[in-house]
Amino acid sequence: MISPKIPSGFRDYLPAEALARQRSIDAVVGVYRSFGYLPIDTPAVEYLEVLQGKGGDESDRQIFRIQPGREGKEETGLRFDLTVPLARFVAQHQNELEFPFRRYHVGPVWRGEKAQVKRGRFREFLQCDFDLLGVASVAADAEAALVIAAAMTALGAPGFCIHVNNRHLLAGLLERQGAAGHAAHVLRSIDKLSKIGREAVLEELQFGPRPNVELQRTDPAEYQRRCDARERLMAEATAAAILDFLTIDAGSNDATLALAAERVKGSPRGERGVAELARLLEIFAGAGAPAERLVVDVALARGLDYYTGTVYETMVEGCAEFGSVCSGGRYDDLAGLFTERRLPGVGASIGLDRLLAVLAHAGAPGKAGPAADALIVMFDERFAPLYAKMAADLRAAGLVVEVYPEAAPVKRQFAYASQRGHRVAVVVGEDEVKAGTVTLKNLVARAESKGHAPGDLAAAVRAMIAAG
Repeated sequence: MISPKIPSGFRDYLPAEALARQRSIDAVVGVYRSFGYLPIDTPAVEYLEVLQGKGGDESDRQIFRIQPGREGKEETGLRFDLTVPLARFVAQHQNELEFPFRRYHVGPVWRGEKAQVKRGRFREFLQCDFDLLGVASVAADAEAALVIAAAMTALGAPGFCIHVNNRHLLAGLLERQGAAGHAAHVLRSIDKLSKIGREAVLEELQFGPRPNVELQRTDPAEYQRRCDARERLMAEATAAAILDFLTIDAGSNDATLALAAERVKGSPRGERGVAELARLLEIFAGAGAPAERLVVDVALARGLDYYTGTVYETMVEGCAEFGSVCSGGRYDDLAGLFTERRLPGVGASIGLDRLLAVLAHAGAPGKAGPAADALIVMFDERFAPLYAKMAADLRAAGLVVEVYPEAAPVKRQFAYASQRGHRVAVVVGEDEVKAGTVTLKNLVARAESKGHAPGDLAAAVRAMIAAG
């Protein structure tokens, strides 16, 4: 007999979990739509050359590759995010789209990495992306921050904070330190600052990353030999100066930007990064968004290669071990691999499954709520057509209604309704049919109300729900 199990890092969702998840999706989509974003969809499978095009080494290692079938030799893989497929989509359909183009996309992605379920890291998970393409303005970057803040608020994330930085600011620092040629290496190293600490990052900046830690366990001598064989990439003083800059803690966004401006003075790219961050903060505040929701974090790099300007990571207070629950940034050159047309863009992605794990950890789990507003009790199957008509009328009035599918004992039906979270039971037995009335039972207050006219039933059900 086959064992009923699923691979590590994948999950089933019971109805209550799936319903809570769907309601979170609805909340996010509601925010995206309120800003004017439109839905798209793309295949789960893309050509490998598309997935590998702009993700860099890190994302290349995460791709779930698909073995070619008998009828084709094309190398394909499952998408590891929704941004690279977006670049392909926009390049392919650019003549059918109107720019600026606001898009959102909710769908699963897959990453071939070790699952860390307790930290909300899965191999299959749902992303809720939004992007604004066709403009390179700081106003678009500020809008992205506002969308993130609105979505996190709608999801009930407690104490969240959006960390923001600018790749131009980092580039200016490297120019001033004579390390511009090591930009990709520096970005990957400093992205680990919160994970491995200052001393380990300082070493990695100077010599590159250490060998795989598994080698240290299996062959300590070979591990040390490889560590010692690394070539020096930059002087210790240079690495220390970079880290000193990245650990600026001036106490406020304005003070942090002022210190950053001093460190990159004379570098056009660095000065551009400072100016763009200052303008983003101004627009964010002008929209009336709470100032404490946005903090300038000069250590924020984002590991993926395609980011070119503003970058974001969103943390929930007290849940640092989960990492970012919403991240993104500007990627002015992403679509350049697929088209000669310049299509700058900015956007972010909410990792919904990780966020729901964070909310549960923080004591604020998403609630499924009732499966329906009311249950119509199947008192007698002779009246099934009447029950179906009543249900149809209530649904047309905007209520969610379930009809019990068989004439089981009424007590059992009431128990079922209570377990499902229904708040009202609609009862029509032989007496009600003769009288042309409906009886309502408040399953929360354990109260009964008789004599309702069928034409007033929707209003009566709503009133009983409101009464609790």
